[in-house]
Amino acid sequence: MDSSAGPVEHFARRLRDLRDSVGLTYAQMAKATGRSASTLSQAANGQRLPTLAATLAYVQACGADTGLWERDWHAVSRAVRASGRGMEAPERPIVRPSPVPDEPTSFVGRTRDLEVVDQLLRSARLVTLTGVGGVGKTRLAAHIAHHVADRYPDGIYFIQLADLGDPVLLTKTVAGALRIAEDPAQDTMAALTAELANATALIILDNCEHLHGSCAALVRSVLSSAPGLSVLATSRQQLGIAGEHVVPVGPLTFPSVPEWPVDGGLVDRALDDGDLVDGGLVPGGSADPSRVDTPPADDVLRRYTAMRLFCDRAAAVLPGFRLADDDHATLAAICRRLDGLPLAIELAARWLRVLTLPQLLERLEGTFALPLGADPTAHARHRTLNAVLDWSHALCSPGEQDAWARLALVAGSMPLDLAEVLVGDSPDAGAPLAVISGLVDKSLLGARPEGSAMRYRMPETVRTYGTARLRPEHSSAARLRHIAWCTRLAVAAEAEWYGPGQTGAFARVRREHHHIQAALGDESGATSVDRLRIAGDLWLYWIACGRLSEGRDWLEHLLATDTTTTTPERARAQWAAAFVALVQGDLEAATAHNESAGSAAEELGLPVIQGRVRMLRGLLHLFASRLAEAVEESNRAREACEAADDGIGAQLSVAQRSLTQAFQGDLAAAQAGYATAIAMSENAGEEWHLSYTRWCLGLLHLGDGRPDAALPLLRESLLAKHRFHDRVGAAAVTESLAWALADLGHPEDGAALLGAAGALRPSGAAGLFGMRHLVADAHRRTELLRARIGAPRFDELVAATMASGPDAAMNLALQRAAGTHTKCPPTDPR
Repeated sequence: MDSSAGPVEHFARRLRDLRDSVGLTYAQMAKATGRSASTLSQAANGQRLPTLAATLAYVQACGADTGLWERDWHAVSRAVRASGRGMEAPERPIVRPSPVPDEPTSFVGRTRDLEVVDQLLRSARLVTLTGVGGVGKTRLAAHIAHHVADRYPDGIYFIQLADLGDPVLLTKTVAGALRIAEDPAQDTMAALTAELANATALIILDNCEHLHGSCAALVRSVLSSAPGLSVLATSRQQLGIAGEHVVPVGPLTFPSVPEWPVDGGLVDRALDDGDLVDGGLVPGGSADPSRVDTPPADDVLRRYTAMRLFCDRAAAVLPGFRLADDDHATLAAICRRLDGLPLAIELAARWLRVLTLPQLLERLEGTFALPLGADPTAHARHRTLNAVLDWSHALCSPGEQDAWARLALVAGSMPLDLAEVLVGDSPDAGAPLAVISGLVDKSLLGARPEGSAMRYRMPETVRTYGTARLRPEHSSAARLRHIAWCTRLAVAAEAEWYGPGQTGAFARVRREHHHIQAALGDESGATSVDRLRIAGDLWLYWIACGRLSEGRDWLEHLLATDTTTTTPERARAQWAAAFVALVQGDLEAATAHNESAGSAAEELGLPVIQGRVRMLRGLLHLFASRLAEAVEESNRAREACEAADDGIGAQLSVAQRSLTQAFQGDLAAAQAGYATAIAMSENAGEEWHLSYTRWCLGLLHLGDGRPDAALPLLRESLLAKHRFHDRVGAAAVTESLAWALADLGHPEDGAALLGAAGALRPSGAAGLFGMRHLVADAHRRTELLRARIGAPRFDELVAATMASGPDAAMNLALQRAAGTHTKCPPTDPR
């Protein structure tokens, strides 16, 4: 045996011992891995070092740690290469393959990407890995090359193009990498295609973006002349030729919103989707901060690959580093700030030699206040994050560079019409859609379908780079365009609040909530009148979608800082502030805002606001139990609203008068009024206040001793609240549903739903809207139910669902409303 046989034979013996320890036959291993039994047996025969792919298949079949064996394989491979003998080689090499880059550090994550590319390379002949610079395309391609090596008997050719500046030299560069001798009498492309004609090989072209057209032409030529050849390309944009399969390489995974306590505080999570953060809930929806548990560090690192990569690289520069359980939130924030980009994470981890995690986060919160670099072992264009982005910027046309800077003003995702508005007046951009498409193609702007339309988002690191390159005059213009777009969104939504487009209007505003926040807080670009218009027109959004505290804060801040005297926008905002304060139970503030709105509406001649002011006066009387005055003012409000052709004001007036009549004991008049209000909503095609009217009619039946008649009304109301994400209304309906179920013989379900109502109710919202008649009746019913099932059991059920969070609470309420009556489990004894 030759001099290299020692490490190879030792490695093979370990493989055989591993198989013996688990008692598997090669046939069983072949079935588990999809490899042939002969390939697996040859991997352990000790004649040559097997390929990495064969080794990992062997180890995986035996259920051992592939990461450990992969490290050992590389160690043996280096020893064998040093001797020049003992490696498993292709049976019919054409030329010596270009070496695939070694993997000096562990490979983290990308399991799904590996599976996708592995499957594509079994049938597709051209696969392109695309993604923003620094996302890890080169590293992924190298790892794939090791993984699939045994499929290509004529070798794998890894050709790095980053240093090639002249596209004319591309064909010669590829031919040189394949060791094809130059022949003055033969065209280089002809020589290349002739040499590859009968090859079963994989060519990897790394960093094609700056040679885009030339790479596309070369790949088209070699694939058409070499049927056994496959190509794996990495580029910031796809090559765009027939037969290409594109695999977007995204960032590593990290928490998209805060999940854990930060510095002893609690960061809230949204009840609805994604980018929005709602008030009043602790992480996971728990109503009790003491019940928030931080998961163990190992669990977090298994779940989030960006955090795992950071810890792996941190341990390399700071031996003994381990993530403490109370550092989760800080590291998650670091990974979010770096967009989960592997390059940025690896560069940032180096700073743990001189900074703690909190200090690192603090530095990163600035605009690259921390110099992320440099890695002297990396290519020059990957040594710092700014170098990567400089390279991307240079590849853009002037129009794309300007659009990059303008779109960088917007955080979070955006729809196409907003992106076009921001790019639209750029002197260099040309057609906005073409420029936006160019940024998407270059992986600088993410595009993701949502429903029937695409949404676009710029990675945070790319966005920060772009804002630093936006000229001041263009920044001001872009901000004004953004605010004008948000104003149109709010005005259009207000027009849809009472009609068949109501549900869609709520969904649009909820989806663009982060843009609304940015516009309302942009004191540099918008006048107070602009922002008052937005906040005032969104009055129903603040109320219906459980954003009472946020809406009131914006309205009162804007009213306090508004320097105008009397404008329609100010009057509308004052009325909106009054309504929000009323729903929160602050009758004093609601009265003050409403009367100010009334004076302004009378002075300016605003009939819609005048009618709505009367409507709120009637509601204020109702909340204060001045029932006769409430009926009288509601009647006047209906007349005024109908005269102003304000459908929602008229419907609200009829419904609140009916509720007042029910409190007065005039149930026949109340029921007739509810029927009128329901018909008004159904004729208009609106659903939100219809759900409130059904709730009120359900209350009437509960008070009249007919819970069976109340239940279907409450069920329909709750379903609508769920569709609208109306947690204020859902809490009220759930509480009423609790009484209905208790009256129908399900007292424990009733107690559980009382806890669910508490979990659903947002911070700042008064229970049952603070209406004295309802609150007094609820107190009476609560004490009766407590006595009926016993205080300990009652408290246990309420506490369990109160702590379950709003999502679980809503699911429970919907189940009980649908007729599923199951006792809630007792609370965890811990």
